[in-house]
Amino acid sequence: MPIPEKMGPSRKVLIVEDDPAVGQALQKILRNALGSNCHVQWVRDGVGALLLLGDHPVDLIMLDVVMPGMDGERVLAALKADEKTKKIKVIGMTGHRLAEAKIKFMRAHTDAFLQKPFDMEKAAQKVMTLLDITPDE
Repeated sequence: MPIPEKMGPSRKVLIVEDDPAVGQALQKILRNALGSNCHVQWVRDGVGALLLLGDHPVDLIMLDVVMPGMDGERVLAALKADEKTKKIKVIGMTGHRLAEAKIKFMRAHTDAFLQKPFDMEKAAQKVMTLLDITPDE
């Protein structure tokens, strides 16, 4: 059996968040909670997320709903329309008051939905649950 040249993290998480304070805080808390067996990356917009996903598949996306340019709802629709990305687990998140139709769409097409401000530790626990990671992994 051939030995892989480079073994990378077994799970990958992408944070899509336009607010640097939230994006960096989530990245830090998830890296600490998930350990070296998981790679956590942060991008600031929906277009950047879709471009990154073209070459770098992930297991879970934490997706802000309200962002300039391509918002989270459009990113989510693009993810669900593509065979390569439609099964990625998604946690939607927002700090804005949204129209009821947008909330229903996001809740129907995500695995979890968080209202900001949220407890970062609980968000990390939700990621661990969705990725089936135990604390001692």
